[in-house]
This record gives sequence, structure tokens and C-alpha cells, in this order.
Amino acid sequence: FIISYFKSDLWQKYPNVLFDFQYIILKAGHMEAYSHWSLSAGNTEDFDDWQKKNNISYTKFAEWFLANPIKLDTKYKFYREQYE
Repeated sequence: FIISYFKSDLWQKYPNVLFDFQYIILKAGHMEAYSHWSLSAGNTEDFDDWQKKNNISYTKFAEWFLANPIKLDTKYKFYREQYE
């Protein structure tokens, strides 16, 4: 989705801080680990299995993620009524 979003003009019409951040994650090479981590609460057992098999990737992602948090401020934010 993120690749399609930024290939089109949707990112200009409908800017979204979370999608911008996910694009940064993708460019940093951590999208697979981020996807597993962000959906981990839905199935902790599957996530634990994935993490054990991909410990190096997950550790690199976790280190990167802690050093590169999403940046939000009064101008760069996301809220439900943004597109109304």
C-alpha cells in the first residue's frame, strides 16, 4: 500500500503522518519487521515464532525504531477529522 500511495498523487491530496513514517521505515529496510511488530497483538504466538526465526532483523528494526521515533507536533499530526 505504501508504495502505491507514494507512486500516486494520493500523498499530496491526503497527507498522512503515519504513512510518511511507514515510507521512512520501508526505505530503511524494516517494513517486514515493522509489520510483524505492529500486528503482533493480533496473534502473539505467530509473532513470537516469527521473531525467533528473524531475531537479527527484528533486533535491527527495534534499535532503528527506538532511535527514529515518529515525530509529531502541531503541524505534523494525524487526527480523525483531517479529511472532512
